[in-house]
Amino acid sequence: MTFSQTGSGYSWRTHAQLNRLTRWDQDLIKDEWGKYIYLKDEKGNVWSAGWKPVVATPDFYECRHGVGYSVITSRNFGVETVLTVFLPNDDPVEIWKLSLRNRSKKSRTIHLYTFFEWALGQSPDWHREFHKSFIETEYDAATNSILATKRLWEVPTERGHWNTNWPYVAFHSASTKPVSFETDKESFLGMYGSQSMPAALKEKLLKKKTGNWLDHIASLQNEITLKPGETKTIYYTLGCADSKDHAGLLAKKYHREEIVNAEFSAMQQRWNTLLNTVKVSTPDDSMNAMENVWLKYQAMAGDRSGSDKESIETACPSSI
Repeated sequence: MTFSQTGSGYSWRTHAQLNRLTRWDQDLIKDEWGKYIYLKDEKGNVWSAGWKPVVATPDFYECRHGVGYSVITSRNFGVETVLTVFLPNDDPVEIWKLSLRNRSKKSRTIHLYTFFEWALGQSPDWHREFHKSFIETEYDAATNSILATKRLWEVPTERGHWNTNWPYVAFHSASTKPVSFETDKESFLGMYGSQSMPAALKEKLLKKKTGNWLDHIASLQNEITLKPGETKTIYYTLGCADSKDHAGLLAKKYHREEIVNAEFSAMQQRWNTLLNTVKVSTPDDSMNAMENVWLKYQAMAGDRSGSDKESIETACPSSI
């Protein structure tokens, strides 16, 4: 998984190039491919948890990259959001913990919309009109999840490319029951629409399109009401499971606050153990920080980005 200071990035399991969950294209100027959360208040103001994709001017914005996690804090229209993104040690899933605080003196109703494009295989995913016919999406109300499968996976071999079924089930879930959902890009963005202001955000509810022959995305719509000074938290997951049953178990597991907090602590402990095996001490504090933390972290996380380990934890959130 990668995560930039604007909130962009992408996810994969086992291989960063051959098995991407979400679409992404490296563009250092635009940095506009990612997994986003839109927010809309009762007056129709729209912004996002990261600066992208709405690029609204915030009252406050801060991105902090830690060892194994990233946090974006921003304030817009009297609402403060804190988005924490991290990967558990063992499960093929990533967690988006979004806390909202009402800093105004009156109650606020906020609509949340997640959004990203499914890839489900090799990248770059050329011939979208061809590949989209093999992807199928559905909504599982029991786990608040969008599920996605694909009947084609182009795997390179010595003889060229070998086509097989994609052997996983991708899922995107929310701890709070969504009021609606969408898996069709055209319905969400609108014909010739843009990520900065999707057509769907001008409507009351998403259209709940699922199935085949769509340009496949995942979007969950949630509604949260906040009293003055009140804080509420919602947990989103994006994962790559071995089966639908496995996807359901993972989604339900990470709907629970105590599990998310415990996994976050375990992740930090794991990285502390890995990074503290050897210590370098020099007269330069900056050199010590680089040698003892960030260079080690970069080497370990980067080395895993193309490995065959059966986990989405192949790399930790980082700047791209």
